[in-house]
Amino acid sequence: MEKRLVVFLLAVMLFSCSSDKDSGIDCMLYDPYFPTLYIKLVDAEGNNLIENGTYDIEGMSFENGLSYRVNPASEIEPVGSKIREFDNTVELGIPNRTNFTYVIKLSEEEDITLDFTAELIESVCDIEFTLPKEVVYGDQLLELREVIPLQFLVEVKI
Repeated sequence: MEKRLVVFLLAVMLFSCSSDKDSGIDCMLYDPYFPTLYIKLVDAEGNNLIENGTYDIEGMSFENGLSYRVNPASEIEPVGSKIREFDNTVELGIPNRTNFTYVIKLSEEEDITLDFTAELIESVCDIEFTLPKEVVYGDQLLELREVIPLQFLVEVKI
């Protein structure tokens, strides 16, 4: 009887261990944090064109049904905090591809095309995600800033 109990306890301990032995993380409980991309539309003087009403977010559309979210100005965070850099921007997900293009239709007559190069990263528990590395608008290489970890901001001058 004791041998059966010992074998049973060893089996329970063996199967209750983490499925990712290298990291010590229980992959059944792991909730990864994925990168996000924010687009800020600005004019030559740096004025936010969503904030000042030049472009109405309701009138915009995104090619291929790309999901997006508009970030209104924060009412909680103090002016000057890093998170306020995302005020009045468009938040987009990042596909798991090393090259991708976003076409944003600003109005019936105007659209912008952003071409991205990214790096595919393998995280713990065999989870992959993509980190943007470079963005091109027309023939311009735009600055891609990581404002806070895994939160990237691109300012597009229109």
